Amino acid sequence: MSDGLQRRSRQTFDPIVGLHDATVGAVNGHALCGGSELAMCCDLALVNERTKLGYIEIKLDTIPGGCGTRCLLRVLGSTKAKDILMTGRMMPATEEAEIDAALETGARHAFMPRAMELAEALDECAPVALRAAKRVVEDGLDAALNAWLTLEQRVLDTLFATEHCNEGIVAFKE
Repeated sequence: MSDGLQRRSRQTFDPIVGLHDATVGAVNGHALCGGSELAMCCDLALVNERTKLGYIEIKLDTIPGGCGTRCLLRVLGSTKAKDILMTGRMMPATEEAEIDAALETGARHAFMPRAMELAEALDECAPVALRAAKRVVEDGLDAALNAWLTLEQRVLDTLFATEHCNEGIVAFKE
């Protein structure tokens, strides 16, 4: 059973985690288990004020299988990740925003327009630079400082070599 479930989970979450484009998630309600994993896969997640995220798998005698352990560790650090994974407690929206499990929280009627506003703001950014920023942050999380700085410099050099970057800099100066 776990093989099939694990395979389906990976088929669901790997493409989202692997996207080069920025992703915005909007959680309207409780997100447990796979729902929490889906929210944590997004680069920027917004939640309504009543949202609760939770990894209750420990209470079912299992652990997250889609990407929850990895995403929690990367977003929250080991102590908070262990707290959430090992207790199975649900985090209220205010805590999610405080500990960076969500970018921000908002009133139920306002958070979806805010999510669309955020997505539109990302859409207005230079797509090559946006992908590069996402890559440097994601790859830098697992890298030693010197390796991360080298990666950042290589990506920056690549961007400076593009016509789009030069146009953007000239436009800004004007």
